[in-house]
Amino acid sequence: MTFSEFAKMLYPYCGNEMKTSDFVFALTDAIMEEVVDDENYADHNPLKKLAITTIEKYFNGGANISQKNASAIVGRLYSENFSEYVNKLSPDALSLLSEDLNKRGIDVSGGSVGDICAELFKSIIKELADGKSPAATVVKLSKPSRYKSGEVLDDTLAIESDISFLMEANGVCPKCGKPLVVGEGNNSLRQYKIVSILPQNFSGVSTQSDLL
Repeated sequence: MTFSEFAKMLYPYCGNEMKTSDFVFALTDAIMEEVVDDENYADHNPLKKLAITTIEKYFNGGANISQKNASAIVGRLYSENFSEYVNKLSPDALSLLSEDLNKRGIDVSGGSVGDICAELFKSIIKELADGKSPAATVVKLSKPSRYKSGEVLDDTLAIESDISFLMEANGVCPKCGKPLVVGEGNNSLRQYKIVSILPQNFSGVSTQSDLL
């Protein structure tokens, strides 16, 4: 899950109709140690020094937090603060947020919603600090694999190479709306199968027979 996707998921619950830039500041503040002196706020949160248009891009997905600034946030991480930040929501809001996480293939049975969100946010920031693709933090999956044309996968464990497909479908079946991945213990079990619908030598539609 990217930072933008994470922020957009939480905004309906924690945004309180604030500006998207202010919400980005609120999220990053909440994952770090508390500010002791307001005068040092800009030094505490590296994003505060950036242009508002840049911060808005972080929320909208037009840009990612830089490796340098993500590293600065990692140096001040305090995930317990973020867990408390989320767990202050009403029971109804927490229940709905839990459903949102499940729809994205994230198992919430192993702890409070706040703890799960804190760990997810921490992993996103650490991925950015390491210069890695934040999409790799969508869900902890196992057994990476490559698909062959026309092959149907039979194993039940969700796998890392499925992440782009899960993100595209927002973790739910586009027809029935059921979760594509469910949690069982420490595993993420997939409720879907992926097949290649085009042959490996397919080069484009040129005749009517190619459509059949």
